[in-house]
Amino acid sequence: VNRVKSERYRVKHINGYPIHETKVESVTGRIYTFREQEAPAFLKKRGTMYGFKPTEIKNYFVQGLATADFVPMVAGHLYRMSLKKGIECKWVNTVHDSLLAETDDLEAFVRFIHSSLDHIDTIVRERLVPDWNLPIKYTIEAGTSWADKKEIEHGND
Repeated sequence: VNRVKSERYRVKHINGYPIHETKVESVTGRIYTFREQEAPAFLKKRGTMYGFKPTEIKNYFVQGLATADFVPMVAGHLYRMSLKKGIECKWVNTVHDSLLAETDDLEAFVRFIHSSLDHIDTIVRERLVPDWNLPIKYTIEAGTSWADKKEIEHGND
């Protein structure tokens, strides 16, 4: 048997049974593909031999929207606004759904973040999801390290 053909068969079948695949489009147009796979032992005891991973179906949309769509959009927005307003900061990194920046003037930076993000839902509608109708909350934390950071109070509740 040809190795390539054999590999193709293995991918599309589990124990000789065909597996199913479904594609779902997110609100931003991202296409997610979910593949059926062998069920874990506890489900097999209940008679379910194959299925889709519930964690994938539950998490991909939320994490994809936050990490792959919102964070880059907000990062770009804040970067452009910081240049436009002359905010002295250094955008350092993103970690999951957090943006990290360094600044010597925390008070001015916090005011800048509030003025830039308090209407972020409008920006999401303009740039990403026209019919977005959920509030978007954010927090600001500051510290010299992850260990000593504290949340800064603001009116985005």
